Amino acid sequence: GTGGAVYVLRTSDGGATYAQVAKLTASDGAANDEFGISVAIDGDTIVVGAQHYNNGGSGVVYVFLTTDGGATYGQVAKLTAADAAVNDRFGYSVAIAGDTIVVGAHGDDDDGSDSGSAYVFRTTDGGATYGQVAKLTASDAASGDLFGFSVAIDGNTVVVGAWGDDGGGSAYVFLTTDGGATYNQVAKLTAADRNNNDHFGYSVAVDGSTIVVGARYDDDGGGDSGSAYVFRTSDGGVTYVEVAKLTADDAAASDNFGWSVAIDGDTIVIGAYDAGIGGAAYVFLTTDGGATYGQVAKLTAADAAVHDSFGISVAIAGATIVVGTWGGEAAYIFHTSDGGATYVELSKLTADDAASWDDFGFSVAIDGATVVAGAYS
Repeated sequence: GTGGAVYVLRTSDGGATYAQVAKLTASDGAANDEFGISVAIDGDTIVVGAQHYNNGGSGVVYVFLTTDGGATYGQVAKLTAADAAVNDRFGYSVAIAGDTIVVGAHGDDDDGSDSGSAYVFRTTDGGATYGQVAKLTASDAASGDLFGFSVAIDGNTVVVGAWGDDGGGSAYVFLTTDGGATYNQVAKLTAADRNNNDHFGYSVAVDGSTIVVGARYDDDGGGDSGSAYVFRTSDGGVTYVEVAKLTADDAAASDNFGWSVAIDGDTIVIGAYDAGIGGAAYVFLTTDGGATYGQVAKLTAADAAVHDSFGISVAIAGATIVVGTWGGEAAYIFHTSDGGATYVELSKLTADDAASWDDFGFSVAIDGATVVAGAYS
């Protein structure tokens, strides 16, 4: 087989309907590569991770570019780590902002078994080529940290999750002040109420001065219900303060709330793929500049079914939220037309050649009118 695929869908009617415009596969794909385990999009560029490339090898990341407004996409780059080694899991997580791509490799072991790392790549020729500009590791790297399991980027700030660090997990913040030539660790984020096995750092997201970190096994709502934490900087990234802890208003044991997180402006989305029947995603909004957040919506699929794992992935752009599934072979589009007070399900996205066990929706991303969904199987 091709080792996975990624589907690109676009709306021309404000989200009421989406049409599949491309199916992306690796130029050298092979069975079990898991191409599509992670996806990211910014403008004309789509990034796809294949963590098991070359039969359980180090992993690779593919970059696709459109030059005709999204009618077609061509593979322009294949990214590998300069020090690639077997089982690095390079590409399990990916993120992009402008000319910069971040790739997590939580199995990299420079500082002990599975301490993990993240790599930064940049293009200076409009995406024709990419070069590795940095390898990020934790200042206190240790065996089992799984640094790089999750990554996020916005502007000059990179966030890397390490849910195995010190038992409870952490997230690290890196900043560039020289246009991306170098990155320095400026903060290590941990929960104020940190406990062992919280899995803090399982997911991360960043927008401007705000960082969101998921802790899928935190148990305020009962055994392993999960939570997410919000951190903010007011000094340009020199320091970060925890400003909120988010939990579902109907939290229950084993919800996995915080498995996935996303943020855009005043809105945060948290996936809880084991909540209720088939999973859920929760939407939180701040109306006081981030001092407090209130839950404004609980999103579920209109056709929810057991084992859908709705909420395994989430993404947001403006008024539109995308929620992916693991067993449901679909991704769902929700939209608000009242500033986030309420959300309505507009579309259910599936692949034109959908088949069971494709895992369509395990990863999702959105930018403007374009949605990307990974089907790594």
